[in-house]
Amino acid sequence: MADHTTRTDETSRTSSPAGRSRRLWLLVVGLLVAGALALALNWYLGRDTPAAVDPQAAVDAADDAAGEEGSQDPDPDDNGADDTEPGPLATDWVVDTDLVAFDFDDGAGTFLGFRIDEELTTVGATTAVGRTPEVEGTLSLDGSVLAEATVIGDLTALTTDIRQRDGRTQRAMNTDTHPTATFELTEPVDLGTEPVPDDRLGVDATGELTLNGVTQPVTATIEGILLGADDRLLVTGSFEVLLSDHDLVAPSAPVVVSVADAATVEFQLYLTPA
Repeated sequence: MADHTTRTDETSRTSSPAGRSRRLWLLVVGLLVAGALALALNWYLGRDTPAAVDPQAAVDAADDAAGEEGSQDPDPDDNGADDTEPGPLATDWVVDTDLVAFDFDDGAGTFLGFRIDEELTTVGATTAVGRTPEVEGTLSLDGSVLAEATVIGDLTALTTDIRQRDGRTQRAMNTDTHPTATFELTEPVDLGTEPVPDDRLGVDATGELTLNGVTQPVTATIEGILLGADDRLLVTGSFEVLLSDHDLVAPSAPVVVSVADAATVEFQLYLTPA
């Protein structure tokens, strides 16, 4: 009898106007939460992947930056004619992170980064991108020979195209223990000719990459261009690495089906005379 009375009371409460209102409210909240999650998942899976390094875009960005700097501090004696004659080519160069402002999505400025293929639920194959603008390095030229080069990227400043996974990426790369990645040229590179303004030189460079405390040989395909007569040098390029060669395991997430072992390291470096 008591059980029957209890069930009757519960039925009365749920069938009352207040009970129906509460159920409707819970339904609305549930739909809103589901909608928000669907939008977030759609953004996560439907994002635009930043384009790979584009040397011509990097040249244009440097020209724009130089033009803006000149317009802010014009020379009263400048008649508009470009009568500058190039002086002797500098021997020692240093990476300049201020020449062009860094922009992750546009691929502007100096940076070191990676591109790696992954498989995501619903969307399928896509490419994950990570970049750090905190780069330092030097290179030395001896006429038509690239004699030395060292590039160091601060991985603790690395972000990805999906900010929510930056922490996982940092942990996967063990940046607490090994905060930097270093490329060092191990063999001089014959450029074929001494760099002259606006001429592009493409070569393969043999070196070593130290990542996660593990050093492995790599061959980078690079392109260099001396930007006008303004003592600016642009070096872009890429090379392939295997995560397993550096004792790395790709980070995981519920929407990630798989991640490739092979990754492309890409770099875009503006340099000025040391």
